[in-house]
Amino acid sequence: AFHCGVEVLGDEWFFAWGETDLSGVVWNEPRQHQVHIYRQTVNMGESELSEEEIHDVIRDAMDNWTANGYHPITRNCVTFAEELTNALRVPRSFPKWVRGIIDLGRCCLLAPIANILWRIIRRYLSGQSATR
Repeated sequence: AFHCGVEVLGDEWFFAWGETDLSGVVWNEPRQHQVHIYRQTVNMGESELSEEEIHDVIRDAMDNWTANGYHPITRNCVTFAEELTNALRVPRSFPKWVRGIIDLGRCCLLAPIANILWRIIRRYLSGQSATR
């Protein structure tokens, strides 16, 4: 599995899970994620949008990608990166190899297992934050 972010105007934007209905869209300095180790850059090309339009796209993403809407198979940092690059209208297609494990997880046999495990993990993580 990959962590995936999109570098836009000098910031790296990504989507993260949380127990809130606030935005799960987060930014940091490119290639400096606190947890994940940087491995590779895939140049998607420059957006045809103006800087103002790019800021609008990011604001829309922040409104529409709530932290508690995260799901490891259907709504995660990789699906966010793909949707963001599409919204930014970059010239290159999102690489299929980055989606690999997500597409595998959507298969008819693995999807129900992934859903059950995600419910268990969320319940556990919710309990952990309640005890702090």
